[in-house]
Parts: sequence; structure tokens; C-alpha cells
Amino acid sequence: MASGAELERQLGALRSQIECTTSYDAGGKKVPESRVSLRIPWCSRSLSWQLLLTPFPRPAVDVVFDDESFQPLLLGGSLGDAERSRLRAALNAFGSSMGAAAAGAAAGATPAAGAAAAAAAASAATAVGVSVSGGSGGSGGGGGGGGSGGDSSLSGLVSLLLAGYSAHQRARLAGVSGPGHARLQFELSTLPTSDGVQLMYIAPREGEPGKAIVSVPLDSLDTSKVAPHSRAASGDAPSGGGGGEGGGVGAAARGAGVFRMSAAFRLTDANAPPDLHLQTPPAAAAWLPPVPLPPWSSHMCLMEYVPLLVGKLQGAVDGAVVIMAAKHAFFVALSKVLGQQLEYNKAGGAAMYSLQYEQQPLILHVECGPGFPSEQPLLTLTNVRTYGAGPDGYKAYCGFPWSPRWPPHEMAARIFNYAQGECGAFLRTRTAVAVPGVADASTLLAQLKLEAERAAQGPAAAAAVAAAPK
Repeated sequence: MASGAELERQLGALRSQIECTTSYDAGGKKVPESRVSLRIPWCSRSLSWQLLLTPFPRPAVDVVFDDESFQPLLLGGSLGDAERSRLRAALNAFGSSMGAAAAGAAAGATPAAGAAAAAAAASAATAVGVSVSGGSGGSGGGGGGGGSGGDSSLSGLVSLLLAGYSAHQRARLAGVSGPGHARLQFELSTLPTSDGVQLMYIAPREGEPGKAIVSVPLDSLDTSKVAPHSRAASGDAPSGGGGGEGGGVGAAARGAGVFRMSAAFRLTDANAPPDLHLQTPPAAAAWLPPVPLPPWSSHMCLMEYVPLLVGKLQGAVDGAVVIMAAKHAFFVALSKVLGQQLEYNKAGGAAMYSLQYEQQPLILHVECGPGFPSEQPLLTLTNVRTYGAGPDGYKAYCGFPWSPRWPPHEMAARIFNYAQGECGAFLRTRTAVAVPGVADASTLLAQLKLEAERAAQGPAAAAAVAAAPK
């Protein structure tokens, strides 16, 4: 039903605004409906939702939830009449807009057809009472506002669904927090009403008590200084070399991503401390060291605990920024004496350089650990002509002279001199085994990348490479 290009564009907008991962199946003749699968982080878990886009008898959208208790369009449910009407209109408008986009693509994808499709989408949205301008409210999925197409966009629709799911979970928790759960009632009363708060009720199971899970975003945490230092990309060289910038999906692609604090309260014991969990973006693992949580006091609530955690986490983030800045300055100085990097991992603090010693090509890999500069880098020399020969092809060095008080240019000069001095001994203890077609480190790196790309294409491509004349 849906235009693939238009739906892919809306999926990209969704990932940029709401923390989630997506997959898309365009369907076929036997299964005509398109299927969009969403995985949205929620209270230290993941919501698995599916959107089914059917082409006939008229364009429509069905949503399949992984929680049978969530029925947002059901009368008498957790949503009011206004919320249900807005959600129903958003479902109709999104289905109509996708149908119009598909019709425009089938008409030939000309500018006139595109304009006609856009007009049809606007007309369809207006017919069900949904404006196609402006954005919808933010969601509890850690993302933010709706898409550029308002409620008729995929981002706007998912934002409405997440807002409804949050209201549904709040209603469930209010239902179980009776007189015997004064602690849970108190926690719910202190929570802000902002969109970022996530709630979930876990029903009791055999051997496991019921739980109330609360997850709040750490909005006061300042990570603005992280983004310039944490972009990890091959070729993102500190000396100004080209190369794209890598990024994650969803909110993780925006700066440092979303940090959250979740607490699981056991409903069987009001006095038991909650199980606390700090949720960090996946990309933060490359630069943020483990942060121990502050102790919990029985006299505080979660919203009193959050500032204590933010203060401790802010110190760790600020310290990580200082370390990343020191690594960057070090690699800038190292590039001035060793030349342009073959590869550079900015977030991980590692780079590869090409060396030559008596016409022998080598690769020097420099990796800075989380304790840099107090902890010296790890150096690894690799003989290009014995690559793949196991331990005989490389050697790691970690006992060279080093001082964290040296300026970056002296650190770089010491490493350069040390590596040059070790090249001769390293090569003399290795038996040269020629790698066909490899003359230098750059050629080896290009060959390895090519082999990895061919291997990713499947067994047929790998067999073709093996059968090709050498």
C-alpha cells in the first residue's frame, strides 16, 4: 500500500525524534499489507509494536501491541473521549496519507504527481479533522514531539500511542495502589506530569511479586559538551581528514542520547527499597565509565533521589569530556609526526598509522584506555606482510617511557621515537610471509575492507572471490 520511499522517510524522522529501532517489510502479492515493526525502550524493557498498512478495501492502519491490556480505542478505557477521537483521526489520516503517497508513486513520481499526492494527503487529513501542519505533543518514549506532518505523520501517530500507553499504565498503577500501598501512592503523586515519565505495572507471577516500575529522564544532566568528542567514525581524523560521522538510532543519534533512571517498587513490601537502574544510551559505553549509584534512603522519594544521581553522573560526564579532549589533542599531535591515520575511532580513542622501516610496511595501532593520560596508551605493531599469521604477525607494547604530565607533542614524539626503535627488533623476530598483492599498509586495509564487503554479500560472492585468478 505505502510508498516505500515516503515510508522510509517517515521512519527516519521517527527514529530522529523518538528513541526506537524500526524494520520495514513491504509485503508482496500473497501478503499485500506492509508491516512496520517498532521496538521502543520503556521502563528498562522494550515495547514491541507492529503497524499493518493494508491497501484495500481502502487504505487503513492496524496496530498490534504486545500488551493485551492496552486497548486505546475501547470505550471506558484509560483514554478520554477527546484522546480517543484524536487517536482515531490520526490513524485514519496516516493511512490516507500513505495511500495518497503510493498513488502518487504509481502515477509516475513526477513533480505534478507528487503535488497531487500531497494535496490528497492534506485533503484526507482535513476530512477526519486532523491538521497536517505543526507537531504533536512529545511522547514518553524518550523522544520528543511529533513529526513534521502533525498527527497524520508516523511520528505524530506513535507519539499519540505512547501518550495513551503512559496514561493506561498510570491508570493501572492507580488501581493497585490502594490503602495498603501508601508508598506507591506517594511516589505517583510526586511524579511530574511531563511526557518523558514512563510507568509500567508488572502483574505478580508464580514466585515473583507484582511490581510498579517508574522511569524518569535525567533532563537536568548536561551532556552538550560530549557530542563534539564522541562521534566515532572511520576517517573522522583530528587533523582535518574527511569522513562521515557515525551515529546511533533514535535519540542516541542526538548528542549523547537519553539518560534515564528507573525504579522498580515491590507491591508486596511497601518498606522495601526499590530496585534502581541507570539507563544509559548505547553510545555512552564507549566514553562513560561505570557510575555507582548513590545509596537509597527510606526517607526519600524517587524525585528526591534523582538530583543526587544527576550530581554524581554529571561529575562522571564532565570527567569523561576532559579525558576525550585530552585524547583528541594527543591524536592531533600524533598525526603531525606519524602522518594521516588509516582509521580513527574518536569515541573509542584509537587510531591506526602506516609506518615504513627499511622498505618494510607496518601498521601501528594506538589505543588510549579510559584512564588516559594517567594510563599510557597500548601500542601494537603489525607486519603487513605477515598479516594473519597469528602472534607472529604482531606485537603489543605497554612498558615504554610515559608521563601524564608531558604535553601532547612530547607524548607523540616519544611514541614516534619508541616505535621507530622497536621496528627493527620486531621485524627480525618475524618470518616474512608475503601477502599476495599487498605492498603497504593502505593496500592491506583496502583489501581487508573489500574482503569483508564480499563476505557480507553471502557465500556466492565469497566463492566467486576464491575462484578468481590470483
